Amino acid sequence: MSSYDKLSEFLSKQVIPSQRMTFREVEKIFGFSLPNSAYKYQAWWANNPIPNRHSYAWLSVGWEIGELDLIV
Repeated sequence: MSSYDKLSEFLSKQVIPSQRMTFREVEKIFGFSLPNSAYKYQAWWANNPIPNRHSYAWLSVGWEIGELDLIV
């Protein structure tokens, strides 16, 4: 079980085709703070389908990251 599975559960229950979320909202779902790299690097949010990678949490339930506004 991945520490990011809560996001998979949340997204799989959504009935709308897209969801705009803040970093704080994502952290609330995870139950922990995002790593600093998530705030700095778009690569952290890349739609990389490697299992056991954090991006698998959204990709495994058919979601992809679209627009991203990083905190600078």
